[in-house]
Amino acid sequence: MDCHSLTRAPLHLLDLPSFPSLRFSPSLPLQLELATALAAVLLLLAVAFSLRRKARPVYLVDFNVFRAPDRMKMSREAFMGRSRKAGAFDAKALVFQDKMVMKGGLGDHTYLPDAMHASPPVPSMALAREEAEIVMFTAVRDALAAANLRATDVDCVVVNCSLFNPTPSLAAMLVNHFKMRSDVVSYSLSGMGCSAGVISIALARELLQTYKNSTCLVVSTVRSFFFLPLSGFFFFF
Repeated sequence: MDCHSLTRAPLHLLDLPSFPSLRFSPSLPLQLELATALAAVLLLLAVAFSLRRKARPVYLVDFNVFRAPDRMKMSREAFMGRSRKAGAFDAKALVFQDKMVMKGGLGDHTYLPDAMHASPPVPSMALAREEAEIVMFTAVRDALAAANLRATDVDCVVVNCSLFNPTPSLAAMLVNHFKMRSDVVSYSLSGMGCSAGVISIALARELLQTYKNSTCLVVSTVRSFFFLPLSGFFFFF
């Protein structure tokens, strides 16, 4: 075979397996083929990212509820007597208050803070902060001990209170008192009423989805008349 025959011979490419998704159709422009391929790649990436973002399980490690000392117990009769002496309620308001106490299930062994034991009551921001410290510090200390955790093991802190919103915040009070780590993530929720407790749990769950293998402390308090009668504390990881 001479050189002329070599130049006239048709050039054949190596046969490769055909991949329909990579073949370019002569009936469609090249730009459309590239756009289709790119869309397919983006869809695969989105599916992979969604699978990796699957919600992680959240577990309750332990919880604790604060119980006040017996000296803080007050009967319904004593409570209504102090309300009358306060001079802040008219007859109609006192009747309504008495109905609320009865229907609310407050018995003669209800715990009230020191501010309400004075006659007349002396609610103040200073006493409210003192009450918050007694309730939160005691309950958190007991909860840490029950869960066999140190304060430095806590990665996130969420505190909620229906009305009381001091500065520094309740969360800051806890972080400073227990000398938690400087990088602890803390939130203080207030002004949301009783729904703040549920919101705090939802927030803690979202935080634990973001921060892997973390421990979150949720402090849920209910307050009225400048005091905190009950506080519950939960740990998650």
